[in-house]
Amino acid sequence: MMKDVLLPDNEKLLLQRVAGDDTEAFAIIFDSYWKKVYSIALTYIKSVQAAEDVTQDVFLKLWKNRDRLSEIESLNNFLFIMTRNQVLTALRKQTCQAAGPL
Repeated sequence: MMKDVLLPDNEKLLLQRVAGDDTEAFAIIFDSYWKKVYSIALTYIKSVQAAEDVTQDVFLKLWKNRDRLSEIESLNNFLFIMTRNQVLTALRKQTCQAAGPL
């Protein structure tokens, strides 16, 4: 699990700002968490390019679903779960590509 990183005192307010299309608040989250998301992805995928892709996908999904961010209780846990799910998706794709057509 990811350790908590330094964010403004009121994480809930930060998430509400992102939900309201605040790109500055999103940048704060990105800057605070991208290393952790990338590290987790790299640990499991073992490919720099694939880990970068997973990291990009996690933050892209976070932005696309920003309207629901005010419902999140723990950003740390939420990002960990998103990263885990993206890693699993990437690993499935790698397995399918390695198997080739049937």
